[in-house]
Amino acid sequence: MVSRLALALTTVVALAGCKPEPEGRASLVTEPRVLAIRSEPAEAAKGQVVKLSMLLAADNGAPVSELRWYSCGEPKPLAAPGTVSLSCLKDPDSTTLTALPKGTASRLTLSEEVCGLFGPNPPTPQPGEPPRRAGDPDPSGGYYQPVRLDLEGELSLGFVRLDCGLGAVSQENSLEWTKRHRINTNPELAQLRVRVGAGEWKVVDLTSTLALAPDSDVEFEASWATCPTSDRCGDGICGIDDDRTTCSKDCGTIVGCTGAERFLLMDPVARELTEARETLRLSWFATDGSFERDGTGRRSDERETTTQNGYHTPAVAGPVSMWFVLRDNRGGVGWAQLKAVVTR
Repeated sequence: MVSRLALALTTVVALAGCKPEPEGRASLVTEPRVLAIRSEPAEAAKGQVVKLSMLLAADNGAPVSELRWYSCGEPKPLAAPGTVSLSCLKDPDSTTLTALPKGTASRLTLSEEVCGLFGPNPPTPQPGEPPRRAGDPDPSGGYYQPVRLDLEGELSLGFVRLDCGLGAVSQENSLEWTKRHRINTNPELAQLRVRVGAGEWKVVDLTSTLALAPDSDVEFEASWATCPTSDRCGDGICGIDDDRTTCSKDCGTIVGCTGAERFLLMDPVARELTEARETLRLSWFATDGSFERDGTGRRSDERETTTQNGYHTPAVAGPVSMWFVLRDNRGGVGWAQLKAVVTR
């Protein structure tokens, strides 16, 4: 329970230093495990309904009755460590938790008070009470509603990014934010390729089973969409510099990019809006064999839209399940699954 909880409290797993043994790797899946929780849309406003889904690393899934969803209604105290209030991790009967519809997917209606509880707009204090300071945003400027998923006594945490505005800022910044802010879009893997030894790269069909030789080294390459570095009406993406009034072709129904998006960020020192770009990180998982690295990705200053990882196949023939979880640094999540078989 302790190790699973530690994993749940970390939205992006980054391992450095000494290389751990395969049996201790985060990428090795030896029992049913929730690898990711995603909200759709990836960013939502108060009163909005979001769909919650999860990626379960298990060949046969799990009974719906064993999957229980909850939303957490208590913000983390400002001085407390961690990402959520400890009350969100207590017994499910806690008044802090609200049960959501059961199943492999669920839904959550964000409360009208969500931006006061978890965002930049703390409620007006009662007479005689001191004003409450808003919580600090994450490095991407985001605030989040925590959700919890229980599977056979093990819990995992997910986070819904909130579209709450900027709170107390100048009128100029507020107007610019209203004009140029675009809600986050979940990233998605566009393609997976594999290369055996010094051979050629081959596109992997995720709907079929990939055949691999035993006790051998292969290399995988995952890619995602190329997002515009500048906005042009008609490119299919409603970016931060597209005019929503004159470019209805792109912004009538706002469509984001499923790669590393550009977004607005409030500089906490200069108190001015700046343009930023997402970082993307891919976590690799398999039921057997070993990946060279548990996670790879691209920084915001890298323009490449691919990331590679080595994989050593099992020495014994048999099936292998793989999962690939792509995260951006604004809380967006996407994933893909692959069935492989090791044959002699």
